[in-house]
Amino acid sequence: LLPGQMPSFAQFGERYCKKEVQRFGKRVIEKWGGAKRSEELHRLLLASVMIRRLKADVLEQLPPKRRTRVPLDSERMDQDLLQDVRRRMRTFAGTSLDMSSGDAANRSETAELFRLTAQAKIGAVLDYMEHLLQAGRKFLLFGHHHVTLNSVDARLRELGVVFVRIDGQTAAAQRP
Repeated sequence: LLPGQMPSFAQFGERYCKKEVQRFGKRVIEKWGGAKRSEELHRLLLASVMIRRLKADVLEQLPPKRRTRVPLDSERMDQDLLQDVRRRMRTFAGTSLDMSSGDAANRSETAELFRLTAQAKIGAVLDYMEHLLQAGRKFLLFGHHHVTLNSVDARLRELGVVFVRIDGQTAAAQRP
């Protein structure tokens, strides 16, 4: 990170992490976990690389929050899939589609309906994204379902757009 100021990985681990040694026959595996010398490490990071500011301290410097609801073109949605979602929703009439419900089957069906709805909207999402690109707009796109993120990823690659994708499968070392 900072040659000369920060210790090597091994030195860092020895000084600031709890080490657990596991033996499997002749193999020895070292695992680093937990922290030791936390106050010293905190001072080292504050003095070198860590910037910690509280939201209350910077709130007046931030622009006002903007929430925008983007209407998607229903013509670009998979109407057959949306009709299937509507049909399946009717079977739940009178029951709660609550993800916090203790009923595993209910949670599973609810999650599946959300996923299918996202899948049905992909065409409209891609259309809107292309509209933003043609207008020269910079944007952040947040998605929940991998089917949506994968479709966006594929279209951006087709268009030759440089982008960064970060999702739950992106290793920390690959994140900007």
